[in-house]
Amino acid sequence: MRTLLPPRVIGSLVAGEVIQDMQGDGWNYKGYNTPTGGNTCTANCRPFSDTHGYVPKNSPWEITDPHAWQPLIESDDKGFFCAQEHVTPHIGFDAKPVILTRAELDETQIPDPNYDYEEEVAAAIANVAGLDDSKKAMIKFMNNVTRTFQWL
Repeated sequence: MRTLLPPRVIGSLVAGEVIQDMQGDGWNYKGYNTPTGGNTCTANCRPFSDTHGYVPKNSPWEITDPHAWQPLIESDDKGFFCAQEHVTPHIGFDAKPVILTRAELDETQIPDPNYDYEEEVAAAIANVAGLDDSKKAMIKFMNNVTRTFQWL
């Protein structure tokens, strides 16, 4: 007769493997890796922080490349403003691909989406113009920055 492991044991084993993989997967989940020449953060480390010194082409206040991303400026509507610094963690160059080989991954290119920017801008303006007080309140409530700093 075969004995089945309890679900909590299986869950613990899976969690252990996930945590072990996270140690060197490149996402910098503990914030120990810094962009300054391989130095290690030892205090006040920021999880998932930038490890490569990324600087956007556009600043939050000036557009120098109209086709590049621009960091947003957010506000609590009470006089506090903050600008995005880093949006998505870079997986780095230490990650080991599972499905593709490193060479296949490095050769992968995404086709140009050929956006019609005029149409996209018009759609964004129409979406904002269609916001009522209820939708605005829901957006404000669901905004992670707002909830994180309890600005409501």
